This record gives sequence, structure tokens and C-alpha cells, in this order.
Amino acid sequence: MRNTQVQKIYGETWLKFEKEFGHYFRSLYNIFKFIDSSKTKDKKFYTNIIRAQLSGQELLILFYNCIYLENNKFKPLIEKYALLKHIPAFVVADEIDLSFFTKDAFGSSYPSNLSPDKKEVTQHEEA
Repeated sequence: MRNTQVQKIYGETWLKFEKEFGHYFRSLYNIFKFIDSSKTKDKKFYTNIIRAQLSGQELLILFYNCIYLENNKFKPLIEKYALLKHIPAFVVADEIDLSFFTKDAFGSSYPSNLSPDKKEVTQHEEA
């Protein structure tokens, strides 16, 4: 069962800012879909360029967008191209939410504050 408080907050935020976010995430999805369906051999190169442009906040919104919106077609592409590789995991509200995605979504950088073996969240240390 999902954290209903997080779901409520996300839902309220999405409703408030859908005008700003909606077209942005639809465009982002269509760019990834275009690259994925193209005949280019170096798809990872192009998706990495796009991923590098996304802020931690944008990744977090995308993360919850995939969890809380039904029929999300973006999730398979996020996992295939490790789009969440640079998500700041300490801002994810619940470690259960991380399990919604395969580890592929995080690339070689499975969230550093979550032990993949023990599934325990460790304390985030400020730099």
C-alpha cells in the first residue's frame, strides 16, 4: 500500500502545477519515445544528454508522477535508460516507493542512502 499522505501531497501539487508540468513531462516522454524507436545505434548516448539536463527536483516529480498516475507509459523508458540515476534519494519520502522501479531505473547508482541488500535507509549527511 502506498503512503497515502505522500500520494495526497503529490496529487495536490500536481493539480496546482499541472499547467506548468504537464506539457513538460509529455514532451520529455515523447523525446525518449522517439529516441527509443529510432534506428540510431547509440540511444544511450542521446538519452544521457537529456538526463544530464534534469535537476534533482525534476527527477523527483517524474519519480512520483510514475508512481501515482495510472497507465504511466514513461516507466519502462525510465528503467531502460536509467533516467533516475541522479535522483537525490534522501528526498524520496518512503523507501517502499523506491521498490516501484527496478534497479535499472537508477543505473549503477542505486540510491546511496538505501542499502540494496538490507533495504534500510541510512542517515543523509549534509556536506
